[in-house]
Amino acid sequence: DAHFLNKEDNYAHEIALAISMNKKAGDFKFDGSGYHVMSEDEINIPQSCKDLTEIVSQEIETYEFGYSTWQLPEIELDPEHELQKLRMKLDDYLLSEVYKYDFDNFHEDPDGTVLSYRERLAFEFDVINKNGFLSYFLIVADICRFVDEDLKSIRGWGRGSAAGSLVAMLYGITKIDPLKWKLYFERFLNPDRISPPDIDLDFKPDDRPLVLEYMRKKYGRVYQIGTYTTLGSKEVVLSCAKATNHYTDLTEYIPVEAPVPTIAELMTREAFSNHVKETGEEDFVSICMTLEGFPRNSSAHASGVIIDVADEVPVKISKSGTSANVPVAAYDMYSLE
Repeated sequence: DAHFLNKEDNYAHEIALAISMNKKAGDFKFDGSGYHVMSEDEINIPQSCKDLTEIVSQEIETYEFGYSTWQLPEIELDPEHELQKLRMKLDDYLLSEVYKYDFDNFHEDPDGTVLSYRERLAFEFDVINKNGFLSYFLIVADICRFVDEDLKSIRGWGRGSAAGSLVAMLYGITKIDPLKWKLYFERFLNPDRISPPDIDLDFKPDDRPLVLEYMRKKYGRVYQIGTYTTLGSKEVVLSCAKATNHYTDLTEYIPVEAPVPTIAELMTREAFSNHVKETGEEDFVSICMTLEGFPRNSSAHASGVIIDVADEVPVKISKSGTSANVPVAAYDMYSLE
């Protein structure tokens, strides 16, 4: 029954409990000791168990967790058919928006404009399809279609590096011509260093719950991503001081400009470290350093959403703000990635 790592962190754990329950240190604590991760000598494992451990270690099978590829909802698609659809959409776009229905110039292509667009489409589609991202584009395009056609509402035209994708424009995700504005696809998806695409969508506040509900009806397990606020250097000092009834003015030595340094970094600065020594707060600062960075509160991410295809994401009910009473992934975005 281990609750913290090191034996010497027992008092820090007591303070952490007090902070989490908005109480004073000592108002609530575990009976006895031994709640740290014990060593083999502390547990005093019988020899028979040691022999069994050695046998098991030789016979046990190992498993890898996670997936080597994205887990996306199953969507029936034919890549060649999708490419043909995009080619037709591209020709329609070029005829209407670029050539203004000048069929002769479009077919003759004297300056190579049509060729450059077609080559760009072929290049982007090849990168997207080879790396298994085509389903992702279709899911995002369907969400945009829902907002545009079903809700008949307004949304963002495309923000960030996704505006550099001609495929995204042809699917109706963005409304910006990347060739016209000389935007690079490689900033969005670099063929030499592939990472999952990130398309930011902007909706009206009233449309957001409608979009989430549409996704839940279509894909089932759709949750907002969880997020956690942590104890920063200033907050951990104030929280520990409150929990222990300790007066301190250390916060006056913590700068407010970002990025705010950690307490360990502050201890390398003469003004802060000298003040700690003068006030005899070494033990207090040691506890603050132990608890700094610990999660303080949980809430729902402002925009992140996950489709739990494999039914493996732990879920909790949010209690915060506009996301109260909705299912939220217990993991943050970094753990989910």
